Amino acid sequence: MRRLFYTLATFLICVCAGFSVHTATADTPKPLPRITIQGDKFVADGKEFKIWGFNQGHGLHLPDSLLKQNVDQLAFLGVNMLRLHTIDWTYWGDSRGPSGESLEAGLLPLGPERRDTWHLVNVDQFYRLLDALRERGIYVAITLSVASDYVPGDADILRTTPEDAAAWKQAIAELNQLRDGDRLQAYKTLPVFDERCNALRKWWITNLLSLKNPQTGVKLAEDSQLALLNTVNESSMWGAFFRNNHAKDMPAYFMNKAQKAWNDWLRKKYKNPAALAEAWKQEGKKGLLSSESPDAGTVKLLPIDPVTLKTEEEKKDKSHEYYSRQRYDDFLQFLFDMDAAHQRKMLALFKQLGWDRPAGYGDSVGIGPDIGKYWLKSDLLPYIEEHPYDSGMIDLFMWYKIRVCTYCGTNYISWEGQDRPMWASEIRCADEALGWTRILFPYYVAIYHSLQGRDGCTWHVWSMERGHLLNNDLMARNLNRFHCNWDIPWLFAYRAAGRLFKSGEIRELPKDDRNRERFSRWEGNFKNDQVQRVHGENAAITTVKTKHFRAVATPYPQTVQLGDVTIRLTSKTANLVIVEKLSPDEIEITAVGKSGEVERDKTNHFDPLEFVEGSVRVEGKTVESIQHIDHYGQVIETIRDSRLDVPLIPGVRLYRARLKNCNPMGCPS
Repeated sequence: MRRLFYTLATFLICVCAGFSVHTATADTPKPLPRITIQGDKFVADGKEFKIWGFNQGHGLHLPDSLLKQNVDQLAFLGVNMLRLHTIDWTYWGDSRGPSGESLEAGLLPLGPERRDTWHLVNVDQFYRLLDALRERGIYVAITLSVASDYVPGDADILRTTPEDAAAWKQAIAELNQLRDGDRLQAYKTLPVFDERCNALRKWWITNLLSLKNPQTGVKLAEDSQLALLNTVNESSMWGAFFRNNHAKDMPAYFMNKAQKAWNDWLRKKYKNPAALAEAWKQEGKKGLLSSESPDAGTVKLLPIDPVTLKTEEEKKDKSHEYYSRQRYDDFLQFLFDMDAAHQRKMLALFKQLGWDRPAGYGDSVGIGPDIGKYWLKSDLLPYIEEHPYDSGMIDLFMWYKIRVCTYCGTNYISWEGQDRPMWASEIRCADEALGWTRILFPYYVAIYHSLQGRDGCTWHVWSMERGHLLNNDLMARNLNRFHCNWDIPWLFAYRAAGRLFKSGEIRELPKDDRNRERFSRWEGNFKNDQVQRVHGENAAITTVKTKHFRAVATPYPQTVQLGDVTIRLTSKTANLVIVEKLSPDEIEITAVGKSGEVERDKTNHFDPLEFVEGSVRVEGKTVESIQHIDHYGQVIETIRDSRLDVPLIPGVRLYRARLKNCNPMGCPS
């Protein structure tokens, strides 16, 4: 009765789009090494690959000069991965264009007035961005469903009865009246159980992965620059129907389909209603309600997590605390089975289109503690993706417990750690009012993620929106956690911490090391031959000593000896100093002080704005020259003056020093 016609239409669109045979020439850019998985690590070109990058917003409509400036800065900051976060956005666009026109944020048409969501836009601009990134060795990751919606005109993607098509259009119109967050979450789940929405998702994936790079001739599905491919962002059946109750305002047309799938699942598992009632029976708990029957399709989509239930009456009616354990287990298994079946279809489509590498489904927002065990036991979780936003309202110096040292959200992982790669695909301080501890955050992440053998971070967000980049002063004044570009003190810390993390020099703790268990309880104090962390008044310090790195974070003036490097601090601020030995005769010093205060609900990022003062000395060396470097990697000035140490001065956060050996008589005193 139902007949899909999108496959033929896709073929015709692909042909019309000019998918011609491309012949490689000497000018064809060299592809990036393919990222694969070996055991619990990402690997590229035979070596472990640790991700350090950003979620990227917009970027398709920048003037050439701004695009180059951004990509060059990303490369200087050590970025090796951008997660393209706005590629499917349909109801949040970019800023206005140069002629005042509306601009789409990604590759899909924008706005509620559009005719359909079928055709791609901005393809040339998309490859302009990818080509610029590839030239600087930067990979991309794509999550296919982040913030897209549909319009009634999309009903034509699937031929059904006129009555069904009209009902679907009406349900979409109702859904589009909800506030952005509610409809966004609903749309990410609908393709799991609604045929039309599933066809639309397949259409989008087919069009996207079938694109060919005009410069290289390589199909996107086969392009090694596209390193990671995930189906959905911060959503799942578990998230929509259990944890976050996003389904509460879903139109009846869609709710009826979800409930039918649940009742079909129950009929398949239990031979009759009596068997179901018996299995769900538990003293003092609700089982199969008197009004429910799987044969009649009336078993409700319950229970749910009480976290979203506001009244005691609601909790008694819906919370899993009041239902039998077997009903709870069955409902979770059903939700997982629905997502798993959907992901298997997506993986088959990816393979058909040429994608031959592992692909993920979702992240720790959609795969939480109740459902994670099912995913771990399946073959559908080649790597773990989480979003560990942590509070900025913490004191990394004075607090004994700090969440940054453990898994935030992905608490279905045992303390021994994971058996597959683990990627924090979104990470940043979670509070709108960022405090001064944000400056230290990348350093602590680099340390504890290394100790726990984790595999990378893409920080949230590097904005490439036209209006943002054309209004730098305004963005700096109105800085929030989603605008990393303009947090200049933080960028220096981010860069140095990323270099430390990517070096892999901080050794992963053995799986049975009991410090991992302590980390799972947020206990941050630790000491081995490479890392030391102590908290508290007159004691707080966190140091690192590896082959090429020496680092310290402390709020107190003091002299810190780390092997052959002496860091002398005279400033009483949130001192962060990371020294990297680039060669036997060259070092880089990143020194970042306090920026802002920890004040809840207040925007205060740059007052006070303090600098690290003191000096750095390398044993057996004298200094020949010192460069002061800005956050774009440009040399501000070069000081040529023979001395024993590198002075740390106000106004400078990055130093590059040329060294030479002391004479045979020793270094001058």
